[in-house]
Amino acid sequence: MINSITIKPKDNLRRALKNLHKSGLRCLVVVDENNFLKGTLSDSDTRKAIIKGAELQDRIEGIFNKR
Repeated sequence: MINSITIKPKDNLRRALKNLHKSGLRCLVVVDENNFLKGTLSDSDTRKAIIKGAELQDRIEGIFNKR
């Protein structure tokens, strides 16, 4: 389960959506290669990005919440 709720900043939107669906949650935890917290990515963040023109192969680096 831990793998489905974490995601790396270099992963793409498609993977984020798959992880959100698989986990059944509304938010993923974004971690770096050393598993340090970088931020969160909600299902709302992904929807907004797609509405603004993001493609499923685009990285989540500029989409997730860093605060």
